[in-house]
Amino acid sequence: MRADPTSSSLRGLTGPGGGLVLAVSVSPTRLVLGDTARFEVTLTNTTATAVTLDFPSGCQLHYEVEYASVYGDACGDALTSMTLAPDEARVEHAVWRAVGQDGAPLPVEGYMIVGTLGAHAPERVIDAPPKFIRVDP
Repeated sequence: MRADPTSSSLRGLTGPGGGLVLAVSVSPTRLVLGDTARFEVTLTNTTATAVTLDFPSGCQLHYEVEYASVYGDACGDALTSMTLAPDEARVEHAVWRAVGQDGAPLPVEGYMIVGTLGAHAPERVIDAPPKFIRVDP
């Protein structure tokens, strides 16, 4: 199957009971300002057929740190695609340092980490169930 991440055919694969499963993991979940956390965003094809996704940018598997206005690396403008065989998983690894984009300290509080398929709305199709990080002084 071939689909654009914004198409209705893909939405059927990513919803409840669909065949594409998106997940995010975070380690550690408690940081001190300036510490580093590692994220993994994983997309797994649980269907019996190969699935090819076409993206309007270089952002395929991505992450956002919400409440901190921090996003994953910048995406290129090139059209890209991803093919997952049955039961295949694709993993994107990221490292995040507990400071703002300008290097200033983040407020001491909790932050929500969201794994995404596609980068930002309207391109973004699904979000993984979020994980949380606590940043302490």
